[in-house]
Amino acid sequence: MKNTKTLLGALTLAVLLVGCGDDTEVKTKEYYDAHLDEAKEVLAKCDFNTLKDGSNSYKNCVNAKTVVEEKSMAYSVEYYKSHLDEAKAIIEKYKEKVPADENSVEAVNLRHAHDAVFLSRFKNRLVIPD
Repeated sequence: MKNTKTLLGALTLAVLLVGCGDDTEVKTKEYYDAHLDEAKEVLAKCDFNTLKDGSNSYKNCVNAKTVVEEKSMAYSVEYYKSHLDEAKAIIEKYKEKVPADENSVEAVNLRHAHDAVFLSRFKNRLVIPD
């Protein structure tokens, strides 16, 4: 009888501890890419020193950090010349709306993407003296 109560108590405790896991919904990089303000908010609250590796909160922080870092990086014309599909996707993305701030990372990337596509179309036609 004592062993049964001990076993029952241990099982109850185990079930309760399993229920205390990180039940935070993991949001993908694609989600944060579409919700950049939320990604910045999540990242601002992240403390990688206290988060448990592999937890849902940790995964959210990593996904938000990746997107925020990618969005804050301006790529060169040379980069886009090597990644023409990406350049064309950016041009398509801003086809009907341009970035509000002409000095923003998005605006710089758009200009560099246009330059790269232009240069790729005319690279064989341009004669540049040595």
